[in-house]
Amino acid sequence: LVENSSDFIGMANLDGKVFYVNEAGRQLVGLDQREEALAMKISDYLSQDTWAQYQDVAFPTVIKNAHWEGEGQLRHFKTGQLIDTQMTLFLVRHLETGKPMCFATVQRDITDRKLAEAALLESEHKYRSVVNNLNEVIFQKNVSGLWTFLNPAWTEITGFTVEETIGQHFSDFIHPDDRPLNLEHFNALISRQKDHIQHQVRYQTKNGSYRWIEVDKRLNLAADGTVIG
Repeated sequence: LVENSSDFIGMANLDGKVFYVNEAGRQLVGLDQREEALAMKISDYLSQDTWAQYQDVAFPTVIKNAHWEGEGQLRHFKTGQLIDTQMTLFLVRHLETGKPMCFATVQRDITDRKLAEAALLESEHKYRSVVNNLNEVIFQKNVSGLWTFLNPAWTEITGFTVEETIGQHFSDFIHPDDRPLNLEHFNALISRQKDHIQHQVRYQTKNGSYRWIEVDKRLNLAADGTVIG
């Protein structure tokens, strides 16, 4: 089972001298021969930061609890490339005496996941950058009508800060004469009678005046189709 696993599986004595690495593990780090793998210490397989993490966190945790999990990086011996992995480290004890015998590790390559996470973060950063620099107000309300998101354009137009507005009911910022129709529009969206409404409304500014705003509202649905605002 160990040799058939696609994960890196290795074992080392308590001094850190490696005495077993499975075939998938050797392939992952670019070692062709079993003898090459056994000529190494644990530290040789790890990035500098991960080795420091092992010394400061992983080993002390394993000695105390016999088990540690975390993320780190293996080193590819041919290219020098760092390989992101999900790491599990075990302390193996003698079945009869309970005396510590060696360390064992199972590590899974999570490079694709890390790349996807980085791409998502970059996409979110670009999206937020665009939203924050728009002259138009981008907003979200929950099903109760409370503001849950506003971009900085809200402050430019009304004078109210985003921080003091979030959590307030949207109708509190609308001209009293316009509130009934706006509440009717809101309820039509939430009840799914409509999925899109465009209209004009007077919003109050911080100095007490009102500004006419053209509003485009769309229903916001969760992945399961539940109305969230």
